[in-house]
Amino acid sequence: LLAAAERDYVDVIQTLIAAGADIRSQTNYGWTVLHVATASRGHADIVKALVAAGADVNASSSQYRYTPLHFAAKEGHTKTARALRRLGATIDAQSDDGTPQDVAIKYGHTMLARRLGKYASSCATCANPGSKVTLYRCGGCMSNTLFYCCKSCQVQDWRKHKLQCSYRRCSSGQDSVIC
Repeated sequence: LLAAAERDYVDVIQTLIAAGADIRSQTNYGWTVLHVATASRGHADIVKALVAAGADVNASSSQYRYTPLHFAAKEGHTKTARALRRLGATIDAQSDDGTPQDVAIKYGHTMLARRLGKYASSCATCANPGSKVTLYRCGGCMSNTLFYCCKSCQVQDWRKHKLQCSYRRCSSGQDSVIC
């Protein structure tokens, strides 16, 4: 099952699952079949089939403490990350490299990082829940703890946040809120 997931053999995986293959088998690094599937080619249909068969969408590997969503973020697999989120993957799971969004940033997948930022829990200023609105990070520091529902909330929080933020200065020398 692990080899089929690594090679992206959808039909073989479905056949093995139907035959009762152990969905919880792991590599020496603690990678489950779901980890391998997201780290290799990120086939969203394989991810859906594995989760439907009982794979743990939030399983943490023993190496780096990555979840499948961390691997999707590392490899830039946007469709797989979306599928994992819809299947219940935790957006703020911590690994040795931070959250899945931190991993996406580290490996240069900025669009995926922005999409992952939309799933934060609540606005830092007005506490508007992320389940009701799209939340954004500060563009200066890409903080993984502060999220805003709109520019006015970010501006309102700026005096406090700029003390910790790696903000940029405008050409006029004025502080700049980056959205």
